Amino acid sequence: MAEVWKTAAAWAADRLSGMPHDESGMRRRLMREGAPRRRREASGGGWEFAASGLPAEARDELARRELATQPQPENQATAVEPEKLPEVAPTPTPAVKAADWQRRAADARAALLAEVDRLAEVHGSDRAIRALVSAAADGSLGEQLARLVPMANARSAEGGGRTLSERTVKRWRAQAREAGWVGLLPKAPPPAPEPAWASYLLSIYRERPHSTVSEIVRDLPSRLPEGVSAPTYSQARTYLASLPPQVREKGRIGPSAMLALQGHKRRSSAGLWPMDLCTGDGHAYKAKVQHPVTGNPFKAELVSFVDVATRYCVGWSAGLAESTWVVMDAFRHSVERWGVMAMTYTDHGAGFENWFFDDEVVGLFSRCGTKPERSIGGRAQARGKIERAQATIWGPAERSLPTYVGRRADRDIVKRVEQRVERDIKTRGASRLLLSWQEALDHWRAAVDAYNNRPHSALKRIRDAETGRTRHQTPTEAMREAIENGWRPSDLPADLVEDLFRPYEIRRTVRGEVRLPWGRYYDHALVPYTGQSVRVGYSIHDGDRVWVRDGAGRLICVAQRDANVIPDMPESKIQHARDQRAQRRSALLEQRLEDIEVERLGVSRVIDVTPAPAEPGMPKITSIPQPAAPVRKPQEVASGLSAAAAEWQRSAQVVEIRPGASAPAAATEAEVRYARAREIERRVDAGESVTESEVTWLAKYQTRPEYRVRRDLEEQRAAILAR
Repeated sequence: MAEVWKTAAAWAADRLSGMPHDESGMRRRLMREGAPRRRREASGGGWEFAASGLPAEARDELARRELATQPQPENQATAVEPEKLPEVAPTPTPAVKAADWQRRAADARAALLAEVDRLAEVHGSDRAIRALVSAAADGSLGEQLARLVPMANARSAEGGGRTLSERTVKRWRAQAREAGWVGLLPKAPPPAPEPAWASYLLSIYRERPHSTVSEIVRDLPSRLPEGVSAPTYSQARTYLASLPPQVREKGRIGPSAMLALQGHKRRSSAGLWPMDLCTGDGHAYKAKVQHPVTGNPFKAELVSFVDVATRYCVGWSAGLAESTWVVMDAFRHSVERWGVMAMTYTDHGAGFENWFFDDEVVGLFSRCGTKPERSIGGRAQARGKIERAQATIWGPAERSLPTYVGRRADRDIVKRVEQRVERDIKTRGASRLLLSWQEALDHWRAAVDAYNNRPHSALKRIRDAETGRTRHQTPTEAMREAIENGWRPSDLPADLVEDLFRPYEIRRTVRGEVRLPWGRYYDHALVPYTGQSVRVGYSIHDGDRVWVRDGAGRLICVAQRDANVIPDMPESKIQHARDQRAQRRSALLEQRLEDIEVERLGVSRVIDVTPAPAEPGMPKITSIPQPAAPVRKPQEVASGLSAAAAEWQRSAQVVEIRPGASAPAAATEAEVRYARAREIERRVDAGESVTESEVTWLAKYQTRPEYRVRRDLEEQRAAILAR
């Protein structure tokens, strides 16, 4: 700042303390003090005197006046003149870690030091500092500078920090010269010590992941040592909230959930061409559709493959479960449309990881030239692309159906819909609320098409030709762009594709035959290969023939099923599995029903039955032995009077109720049920009227073992009496 020059009259007009207030007196005083002077250049002439020639008291007062009247720029709080503070390159770490209040204090200190440097050019640094301190103490500091003093002191108490000391300002100047602006940052207070109860609270919090904080606080006093008081609920919540989630939740959640709290890496698809990498996964459809075989409502399993480069759903399939065949069909759908995948990325599900895909000789991936890669178990985050795609493709489709049963569905509505569907199937065989299998396939196909033609946030932004606005590409547009840039699918010949997706198994030939679990196949060309291992390929939908290849992959023949015997009914592998499953379930169900009926009737207890009077021509029976053998049909009854009597005695347990008569008092519930069934049958045979409920009950009762056993006994009795 340049030296200030004024005339004696101007200095007198300032009315400084200890100085004359008239022009002549001021001139004599300045001449006596030896103040520097120079000729006045303005009109009128005369002498001008320098401010540095004023006495010390007058110069201090002049500095204070300048501090009080000097206007402060709006950005003064952050403006620091670089020539006044040495240029240093401090490490940015302290500044990055500094809190907002520390930054504000450093900015305020820098602004005050800048004002000191401005005054120091005229009055010297010591006098400028004293003037700043004095003005802050008596309240004569400028309004904007006055607001910076408490901020620079980093004090928030009422009335506190509104004054300065010379020692403090000099310390700030030294710190600024040493480290620049970073040196002006105030030190943060040391962290508060951890409460004595903190470790005990945290241990219970981790041990009991399902307990609330209030429950933990209630049980905490029993864990605390003597002399340590328990925290309040608010203190416990505040302490737990202050901990990093990785520390607080350690041991409270599992490893998979802990991954969501850890740092992660994002995978980039830059540089990939279509079909370089495809990711696949299964999805349990959250809406029920009609079972393709039984017609009952069920939740289908959908498998889809998505191209990572374009996010295009290249193939999908649906089935009863995420089985190998559904995954294979989805893979086939992808390869037939868009060529061979260079690499697949899936989980370790049984439908994706098995010998059918991974075998080095007959595995589908090895024959196709695709390299399989699989994620680490329990790391669903690694498959985020396919997980997000599954939710986007199938989520809206399943929520649009009335049979939706996902987590967003209302439980009452789900129950009412299920009851309605069940009632419709019983009465009409189908329900309009339930999509048929073909309708479901069309519904899913439309969902895939909608996804492929919807803008995807992972693709680049383009300008829409119709609206003129920018948006993300759709997967279809990304695939089309790749084709325009020269990409072509790695197509396979049609006959190779047909053979590629046949499952192959290693089998040993025996005299021209190869065996599979559901049949034997023969061809005369296989006779020379007796005892050798060959590859047998088959179609899961056609069990009539198999394709047999040697160890080098050369086709030997197409063997026909049972070609060397009388032809049998063709049966595919799927039908074979269905029949086996149905037979096992039927046998188990029959055995269970028989066991239940035996338990209910109590076969092992002694039955006291009074025989009916002997018919004419029949001998009188004085004793009735307890039957130990199972009931036999009439054709199994041995000839002879004793055997006939025994059979007649066993048939005596059947109670007959004639029209208009009531059941005997000693009749059991089983006897009453059978008598009712025989009465309904009699009325039906006689052409009498029966109700619909009676017909329904009779049809159901006739399937029970109880009815069959008692009907056999009645027929045996009739056969005996007819002799």
